[in-house]
Amino acid sequence: MASSVGLHPVLPTPAASDAVRFGTNPMASYQSAQVLGASPMQLILIVYDVALGACGRRDAARARLAITELIAALNFDYEEIAVPLFRLYEYCLNAVSAGSFHEASTVLRQLKEAWEAALRQAPAAARGPNRDIRV
Repeated sequence: MASSVGLHPVLPTPAASDAVRFGTNPMASYQSAQVLGASPMQLILIVYDVALGACGRRDAARARLAITELIAALNFDYEEIAVPLFRLYEYCLNAVSAGSFHEASTVLRQLKEAWEAALRQAPAAARGPNRDIRV
């Protein structure tokens, strides 16, 4: 008589899969909390950090993904700001694709510094709930 043991896949319980996603990596939990509690301006800075880190590691795929997110965040209702930023982001995408990570990093770092200055000057409400975060 054949045994039915092993014929049905054993699926992890939801609690077990949640523990794998959230409980075993404290850094991932911290980063998730940081992102979920960030203001839109702080999120932009986080994406810049991802792009700069990827350029530093010469990770073209991740750098392109982060720069694409920066492009997606542009509001073209404000063309005088959005269009020049789009052109700079496009330049960075081309630089990353060509393997010129230093060039892309230089531009991205300067743009991030400008965002940091804007965040420091923004009213407290625009800075979001994490007012203790130093940028």
